[in-house]
Amino acid sequence: MVIAKRFRRKIACPLNLADVACPIPIDLAVEIISPAQAFGTLAEKATDYMTAGVVRVGIVDPIAKTITVFEPDTLPVTYRGNRAVKDTHFPGVSLPPQQLFPQAGLWPHIECFEPGKIILA
Repeated sequence: MVIAKRFRRKIACPLNLADVACPIPIDLAVEIISPAQAFGTLAEKATDYMTAGVVRVGIVDPIAKTITVFEPDTLPVTYRGNRAVKDTHFPGVSLPPQQLFPQAGLWPHIECFEPGKIILA
């Protein structure tokens, strides 16, 4: 049995779920755009996550150095620079994109970008 924490309460989840969707929606899903992906594709995926009950979805764009947050019944919000991602659903979290990218080492400098080819410097 696995214990999942959701909204500060513990919920028991059996281990024998096989290959089915988890019956307990997660609070946060984060997708990182790869060079071969388009933002629109991940935005559609964010909508699918929310339809499945995910409370927040973040899309991280290492090239634009942005974080776009999706939540149900509202337009997505894009954060860049020192504008910190803050959310009442996750109290105490304050994440400015300008701190995330250098610390994570996500594509710090792109020297050349061609479709299907990326060279990091």
